[in-house]
Amino acid sequence: MRPVTPDDIRREHEAAIASLTAEQRHGLWRQRHARQMMNFNGLNERQNLEALFEREAAERNAEAEALDAEAHARQANDNAAPHAGAACR
Repeated sequence: MRPVTPDDIRREHEAAIASLTAEQRHGLWRQRHARQMMNFNGLNERQNLEALFEREAAERNAEAEALDAEAHARQANDNAAPHAGAACR
């Protein structure tokens, strides 16, 4: 049996990361970020995760509201525009 090399470990690591879904990668990012925040804000990992969840939810809701407002504005604009058939009369 040949010894394990750092390249073997690197390939294994890269294959494992490549197999993750975007959601799983983002979950790992949240976990790592929560741990890093512990060094700066004195909160524990769980508290930092909760703060990240709240911030992300607020960001997603703001994005959804902006998309809804944009869709409503387009719809209102479409409703206000003259129809091609009316211009021909």
